[in-house]
This record gives sequence, structure tokens and C-alpha cells, in this order.
Amino acid sequence: MYPEHIEQYFVPKSVSEVTTLLGQHPDAILLAGGQSLLPLLKARALSARTLVDLNRVDGLSEIVTDGGHLQIGALARYCDVLRDANVQNRFAALVDAISAIGDRQVRNRGTVVGSLAHRDHTGDIAPVALVFDARLELVRTNGESISTSFETYAKQPAGEFIQAIGLQNTAAASAFIKHGRVAQDRAILSVAAAFVCDDQDRCIGVRIALGGVQPGAMRLVEVEDRLEAAKADTALLQELGLLAAKTVVTRDDELASADYRAQLIRVAVPAVIEKVVARARRPTQ
Repeated sequence: MYPEHIEQYFVPKSVSEVTTLLGQHPDAILLAGGQSLLPLLKARALSARTLVDLNRVDGLSEIVTDGGHLQIGALARYCDVLRDANVQNRFAALVDAISAIGDRQVRNRGTVVGSLAHRDHTGDIAPVALVFDARLELVRTNGESISTSFETYAKQPAGEFIQAIGLQNTAAASAFIKHGRVAQDRAILSVAAAFVCDDQDRCIGVRIALGGVQPGAMRLVEVEDRLEAAKADTALLQELGLLAAKTVVTRDDELASADYRAQLIRVAVPAVIEKVVARARRPTQ
């Protein structure tokens, strides 16, 4: 199937041109990597009478690291983020998540920011964004730039676009685990975690987030509180899996049943915690 007719197609070359176009066409849809958008357009699950292609805009492809802070521009491709040495050293959960996305062609075109803007509950980046306290750098039609928390950002208003995302890693280690029907498929369930292990193996600064279950990713606050300042031994890990499954309301869809997701939560939450602990104990972390 082919997309519905696109009446207007614009290729701006600057951020100011983008904001001007969004002011003139508040219903316009933005195109970056297109790996989420184009399948929807082709299936006619979404229509775009006005399409604004961001791929010629200067300054949106940068990946900037400063200690534990990472800023990713709206046009930075998955493959470029994956190859960045500082990302590999400080943001292991993001590396895990990108590695689980699609095939090489998808990773060569798709963008981290586009995944978050699309807000697909089966997307892989959102749980990672939550554990790294992500902030969205937004630009409005009047040229105003603002920063807002991804955790509290409900929906992208008309006439506004995400210029970049900033991730903050204060943890020594992090990890991401995904379950799909097959490798690199959409997530039936995904979970990310980040924390520090002190010299007594207690977990400090715990952040755990779940994806693939609700319309958006969600923090597992009760699990975080229970693990905080505790040792992740076998008994506690089993308890945390049960607590997560009890806390989260799962649902049926075309990918999996609610009961199956509940069972996955019991397994995946302890597994990602174990993965973080193992990484935190390595001298290189």
C-alpha cells in the first residue's frame, strides 16, 4: 500500500526555518530517520498532508559528551551513537537498547530522538531515557528553546519539535534487556536499570524502568525503593520480580497476552538487576 497524498513537502536547512514552517503549518509531521513514520504512512495508519523533512537542517546530528552528560541531536543515527566511545563507556544500557533495534539498515537510518518522539510503547529507547533522567531540548515556533523532563513530557504539542535529548548518568553501571517474538522485533517487554554498587555490594541510586506494557515507559518506583541500599542476593531478586509483576498492570495486544507479560516481568526485572551488578563489579565500569 502507498501513503495517502502528501500535499506539501518542505526541506528546511535551519532550525529557524523549521519553526517558521511549524508556525505556518501546525499540523505538519516531521521526518527524521523515518523508520517508525514511513511504515505508518504506507499502511495508512497515519496521514501527512504536510511533511517537513529535517535531514538537511544544520547542527542536528551532533553527539556531545561531557563527563556523565550525553546530548544527542535529533538527526543523530542509531549507528553513530552506537559507535561513540564515550557512549560505550558511560551509557551501556543505551548501547544494549540500540543493539536490539531492527537490522543494520534500520540502525543506519533511525534516530534516537525520533524513537522518543514517536512514543510507540514497543520502542526500546524510552525505558533507557527514564533511567538516565532524560531531558528534551525543545524549540517552539517563536524561536524559544526550553528544556523539559522526558518523564513528565506527555505529548509533543503542535508547532514544537525536539531538537535534542540530554541523558545524565550518575550510576556506575547500567543495562537493558528486551523480549520480543524474535530477535530485534518490537518489544513484548523491555526493562532498563542503572545504579551504583558500593564497597559492600549495596545498590545505590537505583533507577529501573519498564517498556512494552503501558502506552509509555514507566518507572518501577516500588522496586527501586525496595532495592535501594540493599544487596541484590538471590532471595531479594526473586522478591523484586514478584513485586514488579504485582505492581504493573499488563495488557493484551497482537504481540503477547497480559499473562505472558506478567510472567516475563518476574524474570526480566531480576535479570537486568543481575546484569547491572555484574557490570558494576568490573574494574572498567
